[in-house]
Amino acid sequence: PQIPGWSAEAHVALMDRQGIATSLLSVSSPGVHLADPAAARDLAREVNEAGRRAVVDHPGRFGLFGSLPLPDVDAAMAEIAHCCDNLHVDGFVLLTHVSGTYLGDAAWEPVFRELDRRGACVFIHPTSPVCWEHTSLGRPRPMLEFLFDTTRAVVNLVLNGTVARHPNLRIIVPHAGATLPVIADRVA
Repeated sequence: PQIPGWSAEAHVALMDRQGIATSLLSVSSPGVHLADPAAARDLAREVNEAGRRAVVDHPGRFGLFGSLPLPDVDAAMAEIAHCCDNLHVDGFVLLTHVSGTYLGDAAWEPVFRELDRRGACVFIHPTSPVCWEHTSLGRPRPMLEFLFDTTRAVVNLVLNGTVARHPNLRIIVPHAGATLPVIADRVA
């Protein structure tokens, strides 16, 4: 994946042109796990530290959702502690799944337990499902797949009991709830 260039100064200039007072910084799809687990740990720390610098250097202009180096649960737990205790993040960004393991999976339970203990805000960011080549109809993945994958992730969190077990979490579902408003009755 290509990682676009970014600077806080250019972002603030764009915000000023568009009349935006404050932005919440987060790393979107494909997240920080681009290669091996050690690289993911390093990249998560790097982007979280850079985000904090932007928050400090531009008071009132930025907030920060920390990134976690999943699927390494131990490294994610360490990064949660660092982000909360040292960087004072506003919450965390979690992709809808990591290599096909959705957020409601038992593998992520220690992460959700710790986020719940800290009363964290979790912003769910969509990514492409592992089968996107077969379902995207040849269209750009964000057009359809991001909405459907957000829906899969939230349904998985609800039906697997993750949301019920962690009442102190505040969860932000993007894109006006994706397709959830249309299928809520079916899920219920």
